[in-house]
Amino acid sequence: MVISWSDAVEDADNDADAARYHRALAQVVDLDPLVQSFLQAVKYSGKWPTTTTGEYDSTPMPTAIRTRYGHGERHISVYIDGTWVVDAGSSQYTGYLVNVRPGCTPNFRHGSDAATTMAASDFHARMDDMESTKDWIPRELVGYLRSHNIPVPPN
Repeated sequence: MVISWSDAVEDADNDADAARYHRALAQVVDLDPLVQSFLQAVKYSGKWPTTTTGEYDSTPMPTAIRTRYGHGERHISVYIDGTWVVDAGSSQYTGYLVNVRPGCTPNFRHGSDAATTMAASDFHARMDDMESTKDWIPRELVGYLRSHNIPVPPN
């Protein structure tokens, strides 16, 4: 059977997948104020983790906060510039789930891989994981604050 361009466009413009992608973007928008408040709480507590730049320079430089340290475990990394990255610990795809930079569109891809669009082979796995982010990201952030004796910000 020959597939026409109109068939291809109809398949590419799948309404259900487009809705999933827009829900994933909405999840990021909903979570961003919480992550930014978390960033400010850690920053103001004076407990932002630092590292030195090298053997001869002992100047402490801010490093990323990572809520968990085991490879393959879901976690959030938060950077002092407001960037945050979610790794769902999924074995269904490589790299992060989403990378959020202030003022930019959330990035659902990793490194030089093709952007995660509805045509990507791992699109459904990523969107499945995005649907659960509101369930575990707030707990990750609260857990980090409590384990470092940082007060949870008020609403």
